[in-house]
Amino acid sequence: MAPEIYRLVLRPDEPIAFSPGQFFEIELAPGITRSYSVASEQGALELEFHIRAIAGGRASGLLAEERELGDAVRVSGPFGSAIGADQATGPILAIAASTGHAPVQSILNSNDGRRVHLVSFARQREGFYLNGLFARAAEADTRFTYQAIMTGAVARNSSASPLAEAIRQLDCDLLSGQVYIAGPPGFVDAAAELVSARQCLTGVILTDRFELSAAAAAS
Repeated sequence: MAPEIYRLVLRPDEPIAFSPGQFFEIELAPGITRSYSVASEQGALELEFHIRAIAGGRASGLLAEERELGDAVRVSGPFGSAIGADQATGPILAIAASTGHAPVQSILNSNDGRRVHLVSFARQREGFYLNGLFARAAEADTRFTYQAIMTGAVARNSSASPLAEAIRQLDCDLLSGQVYIAGPPGFVDAAAELVSARQCLTGVILTDRFELSAAAAAS
């Protein structure tokens, strides 16, 4: 999908019901279990996940170098908050970085007619690995709008950062439904704090923090 991002597709023996925004726990090998947010359309027979290769990461190393097509893994779930749960209405505002775009793909492809606005962040152009999908969707459906913002190395918590500026400029209408923030923990925490500071926020914030394993974080 991109230089450091892999697509993992699983075909369960029986269909597993899930909703956009939820995640599964996948046991890739004995003692190696990781949580990944689903990228598949709701109701799909296959489960799709986007996994970023991490230097020193045991799970991503297994997927890149050892696991082969047709291998069996153990899957548990789904877990977590679901977009559209409890007959939620109003717009969906998605704020994503890195493989946080995977659940946004699920949200977009499962959308039942609600307005969806995505604010996508990456340090470099290569980080917008689903740009083609999102750009085509925005052209085909006026209910979906898309911003791609390249941040470079500017600190996320700076008041002058691209993240802070983008959230400051969001229309209040977009803050009246579900605000879904997905990506690395620092990004998610900073974005959630900035959204919470908007005085016109009347919707609910849902977060999906893509934590590193202890081994990968220490490497």
